[in-house]
Amino acid sequence: MAMTLQSAERLIDQLQQAHRISVAFYRRMLPTMDHIATELNCEFKSWEPLHSSMPRKSTKPSTTWAWDYVPLLASNHLYSRTHGEFAQPSDVGLYLCLYVDQGFAPGERQKYGFSGEPDAVSLPVGKAVLQAWIYRPIVASDMSFDELWFSAADPELGVDQVQQVADNVNAIAFEWPLAEIIRDTGPMLETLKLHTA
Repeated sequence: MAMTLQSAERLIDQLQQAHRISVAFYRRMLPTMDHIATELNCEFKSWEPLHSSMPRKSTKPSTTWAWDYVPLLASNHLYSRTHGEFAQPSDVGLYLCLYVDQGFAPGERQKYGFSGEPDAVSLPVGKAVLQAWIYRPIVASDMSFDELWFSAADPELGVDQVQQVADNVNAIAFEWPLAEIIRDTGPMLETLKLHTA
């Protein structure tokens, strides 16, 4: 059945509203993550989309996943605090992983039988969460903290205790519902400060 002009206009109106709501959300969420990092005396290093790519401007958009054009749907924001060229126990690595829709995560897609690009309409909506992953050197090292940290394994989520994830790196991971973080970062900061002091 062909789409009527009225249906097409309604679709465009919904699309415009969705984009504006997304922009308003990111105008609030991105400074919130920076605030969390600042409260932990960490500085921004980089960010990247999780589970999707950021196509180059020379890439024909129709040849990549449509999901690639919503990179903040699932994204990783990296902050750190270091004290010199070599790793010290006071150094901190902080990943803030923003999942607006955890249904897009590879494990969730596989659970629902999706291989390749998932259909946006039929993929079940997942939880909206903010995860925090904290990495710390155990003792001083003659290696840089980045060398230690980036070679470490990920801690297991939900364990709520420090785990040794490499020879000289401890880590812990937490997860909060995104709505709680938008409402109040206080409880999250209290928890994170216990592991970054």
